Amino acid sequence: MLLLQTGKGRFEELAVDPCSNLDMEVHERIVVDGDIGLLKNPVLHEDFKGLQAYIDRHNKYSSWEAELRLRYLNSGKYGDTAVKPRLFGNSQERRRFLKKVSPKNAP
Repeated sequence: MLLLQTGKGRFEELAVDPCSNLDMEVHERIVVDGDIGLLKNPVLHEDFKGLQAYIDRHNKYSSWEAELRLRYLNSGKYGDTAVKPRLFGNSQERRRFLKKVSPKNAP
């Protein structure tokens, strides 16, 4: 669930395969112009499709992310409007920074 003021937030656009048939905005970051807040109560996400559907969905997500990271390693960017990697940035920028440096440290 997203609660955004109209015109103050947008999904980053990642370089993905449009033929993947996955709604990958679930993994994309929201770029917000302005302050953010927190809800006081937790939001529950209930999925009654069963364990096999859960495993299948997450296998698709992990394949999508692996392809995205490979494209990043080959091109040096996630997309034209993607969150920029910054060590001392906000939480999204720090996470993107860690993903940027982690493949370089792999054996």
